[in-house]
Amino acid sequence: MDAVIQAFHEWDEDGGGTIEKEELEAVMHRISPQWGPEEINDLMNQIDTNGDGVIDLDEFVSWLTDPTAKQTLHKDGWFGSFDLRATIKPLYDLFDRSKSGVVTLDDFKECHTILRTSLQLHPCAHQDKAMSIAEDAETTFQSVDKDGAGHINFEQFCHWQGEVMRKSGIPNSILPDVIEELVSALSLILDIDHMSKRGQQIDGSLQALQDGIAKLASTSRQIYADKNLIEQSKKEENDKNAEQQTQMFKNTWIQPAPDDKAMLVLVRQCASDLGVTLVADQRGGRKSSVRRSTGRMTKPPDMSALPQIRLCIPCMHEPGVKPQTWLAQVKRMNAEGKAELFIYEYTATRWKRCEDEGSFKAAFEGLRPWVRVYSCLLAATMGKGQMNYQSAICALDTAVELGLLRRFAVTTVGSNLKRTVTENMDDYEVEELAAVGELEDAINAQLSQIEVTPSDILNLITGAGVHIDAISLAELRLA
Repeated sequence: MDAVIQAFHEWDEDGGGTIEKEELEAVMHRISPQWGPEEINDLMNQIDTNGDGVIDLDEFVSWLTDPTAKQTLHKDGWFGSFDLRATIKPLYDLFDRSKSGVVTLDDFKECHTILRTSLQLHPCAHQDKAMSIAEDAETTFQSVDKDGAGHINFEQFCHWQGEVMRKSGIPNSILPDVIEELVSALSLILDIDHMSKRGQQIDGSLQALQDGIAKLASTSRQIYADKNLIEQSKKEENDKNAEQQTQMFKNTWIQPAPDDKAMLVLVRQCASDLGVTLVADQRGGRKSSVRRSTGRMTKPPDMSALPQIRLCIPCMHEPGVKPQTWLAQVKRMNAEGKAELFIYEYTATRWKRCEDEGSFKAAFEGLRPWVRVYSCLLAATMGKGQMNYQSAICALDTAVELGLLRRFAVTTVGSNLKRTVTENMDDYEVEELAAVGELEDAINAQLSQIEVTPSDILNLITGAGVHIDAISLAELRLA
């Protein structure tokens, strides 16, 4: 699904959150230049199901996960035809155990039972109620055998599979490969089962059977899991655990955080504590060079010796009560090039080193995950409320390092910011810079001038298809 969402953002060239007809035309001219206005209009009408003239993310996902669609986006990024019947045919042939041209009840039971048994051995077997093949074989057979003929023909089989696959939300681009894996695993299990019934033994059959069942369970869940039922089940589970989560996240975010002056004091104090002195140049500048406490000047200035404020969070406090202390985690590279972490606490107007790492850990883990991400972004603003592009990416990298964010979201945020810069440049200038290989440098120069807020970055993350829970947004006053 990540690939589908990434494709949506690539097609949404202006980053507006929807794909306009002009953007669709631009994409189709690149990947299918033979398409004319009529074909593009037909495709637009096919995807834009609510008829509002634009394609939103839900419509885009529904289109690329609809197995009955005639065209789709393939794994290689090219647009082309999609044939569900050809994809399903090997599976139908396998279900037709008697090779009579139709699937009888006995044929169906044999394959259906193996599928259900493998699912029961899957780690997510408790979600079987969300599976489209959760019912017993006879009930499912009767629902597919619409005319009551006592067998299932190819058309009925295709209709059944198309319906359950549409519910699963599996992208059409990977459906042929998944079906191939399903057929291979199911065929292996059937062969081993038949040999066993005839009293035949083959070396490694037990391991092969176990591997086949694991593969069958995995692919079956991709094809037959009803995404709506699973989402409903997850929602019910989340609602059920809401109170437990409230107890888990006992720390809350309450403004105001330390301001820019306090953060600058922290940087200077950290630098001094860690053996780095900030000195003025002969012209009286505030901060022109960096030297270690040995007194030997470094040329060029060793900026890596300066500390990086990675996190700034409130200490544990009672709900609704402003925290008396703020905690900051500082990172510095030592002389051997290894990262060192230090904790500082801020009370009233002064910072001091904090040796109680347990208090910091409890305060950090007491915050909701997205509030923790926000704390990374806030630290990057140095109390000014805004940060440049590089600082924002460093803050997001910290969030990834802490397991709070996936790398895909960071990449998307960076790509969207770069695209915004490019769109604001003159087309002729872009072509000229690209011709001499200087476009990337020019974009980076422009990015260094951009100032963004933590809220801007969270909006970009949301635009990348990542959900930020409402409780965190309300707590940060961003809802």
